[in-house]
Amino acid sequence: LQFLYFIEISLPINMLLPVAATVLVLAADEHVECQTFKEIFGNGKNLCEKMWGDAFVYSTDEDHAYTMFFTDSTNPNDAVSERLAMNQTLYGYLRKGESEKCLSYLHKDAPSPEPEEEVNVCYPWKDRSCCHSHHVRNGTQLKEAYGAEYHWDRCGKMSTQCEQFFINEACMYECEPAAYHFMRYPDHSDAVGEHPNAHNATNSSHNKWELYHMPIKASYCDAWYHACRDDLFCNKNEGDYFACAIEYRKEPEPVIVIHDGDDSIGTGWIIGIIAISAFAIIATSALGYLVKRERAGKPIYKPVNNVVVPVGTELQETQS
Repeated sequence: LQFLYFIEISLPINMLLPVAATVLVLAADEHVECQTFKEIFGNGKNLCEKMWGDAFVYSTDEDHAYTMFFTDSTNPNDAVSERLAMNQTLYGYLRKGESEKCLSYLHKDAPSPEPEEEVNVCYPWKDRSCCHSHHVRNGTQLKEAYGAEYHWDRCGKMSTQCEQFFINEACMYECEPAAYHFMRYPDHSDAVGEHPNAHNATNSSHNKWELYHMPIKASYCDAWYHACRDDLFCNKNEGDYFACAIEYRKEPEPVIVIHDGDDSIGTGWIIGIIAISAFAIIATSALGYLVKRERAGKPIYKPVNNVVVPVGTELQETQS
């Protein structure tokens, strides 16, 4: 008879180790060039004015500049907006009065209260917030909101004090009503005077989420720099967050340089060699394991003597 077989496989854990090691090595490769904040920025001014493109301006005039986090019972940024609104010659295009609108991405249409226990890490904005509580429950959620290319820790785990400043900035961007005053492409109806970059819905490059020249307190920028100076960050285009994100999307093939010569080996070859080696190790180990079981009188292959044949079908047997 031609027998039907089933195979009972129970591979030892050491056969899986080469595969696990390969996966870990590949997962650790983020295609990012990293340097310390001290090497990239050198000071708080460069950090605030270069990391986010031209979204923020380092301001020593702190009465007319915003903070990215606060613990007061009232939002101090509201008073800053009032002072800036009265100084139209300096900030000629600031929207009139207190903001009753929000940026437009994951934001609300207009500021409103949120339960303190729901906004969690962004609790200072609980009374008047542009963020939905389900978007800001914790630092991990804020970090992952816009995709892997915008993870601030792509160069490795950050110190707690450094990461807190990134969480603060994310909270400010999502929740702060005053951010609406500094849209790169503002609505004409809200602007004081004619704005050269007024939002044009027919222009595909215009949006309602991008910040432009929002003044940030110098002391806050300096504190951020000192908290992060020894941490690592992407150094693309002098630490520009958006340039780093674009570079991530390209996912260029990294090159491993052989330092004692001029040749280099592409990642494709490295991955191929690792994969073939891992397969060879597993195949060899599995074959040895099968032979060992056969010699011990405990074969892995077992005949299926009793086959349940569904009603209406026949088992085809071939005489040997």
